[in-house]
Amino acid sequence: MSIASSTTQRKRISDAKKPINSSRNARSISESKVKQLPLRSRQLSQRARSLLTLQKISSGIAFCLVASALGLYAWSVCVPRLWSQESRKLETLQRHERHLTAMSESLKNQLAQQAERPETGLAKLNPAQVIFLSPSSVSPLSQPQKTTTAENKPIVGNTPLAY
Repeated sequence: MSIASSTTQRKRISDAKKPINSSRNARSISESKVKQLPLRSRQLSQRARSLLTLQKISSGIAFCLVASALGLYAWSVCVPRLWSQESRKLETLQRHERHLTAMSESLKNQLAQQAERPETGLAKLNPAQVIFLSPSSVSPLSQPQKTTTAENKPIVGNTPLAY
């Protein structure tokens, strides 16, 4: 080993034993290794800004197109399907109404035929025997009487109220 190499090793060892000022040392490292970019390179170029604006606008347009496509789908597929279901319900209700009307009319006809039979004991309609009543005058409603508290008492029987 040479004397020069041993002295450099001793110097390194002695430097390692010395307390290091960390803030000064970190500052010197950051100043020596980190280079600041010029201000011009930090700003986006006009072309990059216009591309970012174009991206935002196209994203908004894409969102609107997707929303309108879903609306058109609902209008063209879902609404007619619901319309047909409801129209089928309406048709069945109308069919039931026609059946009920027919049944009602047949019952009326059957009752009329039974009333015309002599064995039922009903008298035939004779215009000479019809009684006409004259309408009576309607008296105005009188004021309701005040009820006493004894009348408003609940009636409780001997049987239990619930089981």
